[in-house]
Amino acid sequence: MSERWIDVSAHNGVIDWRRVAGSGVRGAVLRAGYGNSITQQDKQFVANVTGAVAAGLQVAVYYF
Repeated sequence: MSERWIDVSAHNGVIDWRRVAGSGVRGAVLRAGYGNSITQQDKQFVANVTGAVAAGLQVAVYYF
């Protein structure tokens, strides 16, 4: 059986993570940042990781 996951970044805006979890999504791949410098953190990363974990989703992180 496969699980449904989503890939999100600041481009997706503010996400209602409880609604996402309620829709059957099991996990989220979150963009942590981008570019050539660690200072280029995704503006929604902290909110996304906090919200996804609080909603009980599995989380994976990438840097683009």
